[in-house]
Amino acid sequence: MKNKNTFQWLLASMSLLLSLSAAAQTTTVQDRVVYMSEYYNNMLMYNPAYTGDLSQANVGFSNRFGKETADIKPLTFNFFAHTKSADINSGFGIKAHYHKFDDKFINQGNAGEETGKRIIEIGGLYSYEMPLFEIASVNIATNVSALHYQSRSRSFSNPTGTTSQVQNERFFKMNIDLGLLFKMKDFRFGMSVVNSNEPQFVFTSSGFDTKIFRRQVFLNTSYKFGINNTFYIEPNIMMHSYTGTTARSLKPLLDFTLLLRYKKHFYAGTSYKLNNAPYKMALMLGGRFNNAQVSAAYNVLGKKYDTSNYSRMEVMLAFYLQSEE
Repeated sequence: MKNKNTFQWLLASMSLLLSLSAAAQTTTVQDRVVYMSEYYNNMLMYNPAYTGDLSQANVGFSNRFGKETADIKPLTFNFFAHTKSADINSGFGIKAHYHKFDDKFINQGNAGEETGKRIIEIGGLYSYEMPLFEIASVNIATNVSALHYQSRSRSFSNPTGTTSQVQNERFFKMNIDLGLLFKMKDFRFGMSVVNSNEPQFVFTSSGFDTKIFRRQVFLNTSYKFGINNTFYIEPNIMMHSYTGTTARSLKPLLDFTLLLRYKKHFYAGTSYKLNNAPYKMALMLGGRFNNAQVSAAYNVLGKKYDTSNYSRMEVMLAFYLQSEE
């Protein structure tokens, strides 16, 4: 009976996520969720159902930096912390995200000036784990966060010929993410809907310069194969896509990653990316010392891009404070 109820909950949750991902959308500006090549170490940033899953570090701090032209250098910081309470089959956590675009206006009255665009998000994570047929489990989870987005938009004439006045919304809006995670030993399959309520920020009186955080879907899977008692191979796949009408103009991002692990001490790996221009590959390296792990990823450009204009690097410090069961 318990497994039957769990299966019903799973079907209901999947139906909800799929219905949200199929919802229609309208127009306006959109950007992908800031994506890390080390996504496999940062899964709480993309799927709240990893909260309480001790394959992820209990505490993680990551930084992505680089340049897109000589004078545009975006910067990203991520932080998460979580714990598992086995007595109540629950995971609790927090996450924080900061991204500086460091870009410039190109089609407004203040073209050439810095946009001052920033994203700040601070959220609380919760997941509930349900046993499934005594050999697996399913996590159902949510993230409720405060989301802030700012820009230095000024008054300008929009395509209708009228002048728009600034009403920059410098406050936080509620954002809700939903997630599922299926676990069976060393196998993981996750699905999440990020920005499910599509928070909206209006910067001008006409509404012409509006930022809507579009509903986005993440799918991921991973499995750890033991070659022997010393070495393991771990393939990871991540798919990131918009939903509704936005998906017609932006192709899904696909990331195929392969890691070679030496016990729990070191790993090295590479990934191949589709629809993540200008980057096609990434090289990863990580080392674990007692409870602390230090890792890095270097993104490799496609052949037609100039290394003098593009570069991207990631570094991460994480702590494993609870043992996997």
